[in-house]
Amino acid sequence: MVSKRKSTCLSTKMCRLFWTWYSIQYLPFTVDHSILSGLTELNLENNKISSLERQSFSGVTSLLSLDLHGNQLCDVKQGTVDGLIHLTRLRISSNALTVLHKGLFVGLRSLEALYLENNQITSMSRNIFKGLGHLHELDLSGNNLSWFPDSVFKPLSSLSDLLLNDNSIMQIKHTHTSNPWWN
Repeated sequence: MVSKRKSTCLSTKMCRLFWTWYSIQYLPFTVDHSILSGLTELNLENNKISSLERQSFSGVTSLLSLDLHGNQLCDVKQGTVDGLIHLTRLRISSNALTVLHKGLFVGLRSLEALYLENNQITSMSRNIFKGLGHLHELDLSGNNLSWFPDSVFKPLSSLSDLLLNDNSIMQIKHTHTSNPWWN
């Protein structure tokens, strides 16, 4: 369901960067951001990143895909992904996130797939998914969720795949079923 855009990088700038298993501990790492300005895919999988600060990805505004799977993230601050308006895929799975803060995904209007599985998420803001009307796939499986704020999924009008398995959810209120995809 997620669009498979081909990289349109025609310059001498780097299009894809896979920097996995390098024990990177924090961002921004020391890289000349002018080299990364045309980057469409950034994979920082299986490093040791524990926190992301505001504007950690400034200078890479052309990103379509960002992969932070398998790090040690326990907190992602509001504003971390500001400016990534073209991002279609965000993977922050298998980390140590416990809370999804208000405004975390603001501005990601092109996002089609969001992978947050296998964290320790126990709660999220009521408006956490506001503005994500193009999101098709949301994976929240393998967390510690037992409830959802009222209408949390309402902004996700394009959602076709919602994975909630391996949580402690006892019931889903009727207020969550106002989405067209839920019927």
